[in-house]
Amino acid sequence: MEEIVLKGIVAATIFIFVAIFIIILVTYKFYWSKVEQNILHVHSILKSQEDERRRIAIDIHDSLGGILSVIKIKIDLLMNLSFENQDFYKDNLKESHSLLLLAIQEARNASNALTPEAIKNFGLKGAINDLVRDYSKFFEVDLINGLSDISNKNVQINIYRMLQELFNNSMKYSRATKIQLEVVQNSSLIKIKYSDNGVGFNFNHARKISKGSGLSNLKYRVDFLLGKMHFENKNGSTFFFHFDLNKCLIYEN
Repeated sequence: MEEIVLKGIVAATIFIFVAIFIIILVTYKFYWSKVEQNILHVHSILKSQEDERRRIAIDIHDSLGGILSVIKIKIDLLMNLSFENQDFYKDNLKESHSLLLLAIQEARNASNALTPEAIKNFGLKGAINDLVRDYSKFFEVDLINGLSDISNKNVQINIYRMLQELFNNSMKYSRATKIQLEVVQNSSLIKIKYSDNGVGFNFNHARKISKGSGLSNLKYRVDFLLGKMHFENKNGSTFFFHFDLNKCLIYEN
């Protein structure tokens, strides 16, 4: 009888120890699960802040940097010419003045939600038309603009900045005289083709040797919108972009 009681006590003791061990183990796992969740949450916040800082830096580069570069080109041109053609000087000074006003406006935008004024006023489709109109002073531009309304501000801003950077690159490096831009939308799918007849270049090589350049920013924006990009270097430079708005909507403001 005593042996049975002793076995019962031992079994109960073992059961209690096992139960306590299980409780401690579950509590430990729950605690570290919470800690891990908090760490991931903090990491997510820090990553979002860093991504936002990078987007701000990219927006400043792509907007103000491009406009100021064009102004510099025009001023350099004026400085290297004689003063005989006063009408030419007046026209270029007037255009430079307009670009300076645009740069001032972009600086305001950089501190106010980083939304280009053209998008605020006209939406993305109208902003693209306005962008093409500005650069038509320097290139022959063929435009097909088949966009519908896009409400997502992140999509609007990033696509606009991408096109702005492409025009700026053509202005600064390509020695192009003609640009073709096609923007078509089929339901949630947006396809963009941008090509110029310039000297062309190796996109991947140029991006590697120019860290922090507009080309790196271009790739970053495509990745940010979960899009796809393809580049061809034939009779100039051609960029193809593909975006699915259903994926982009996860970045809704």
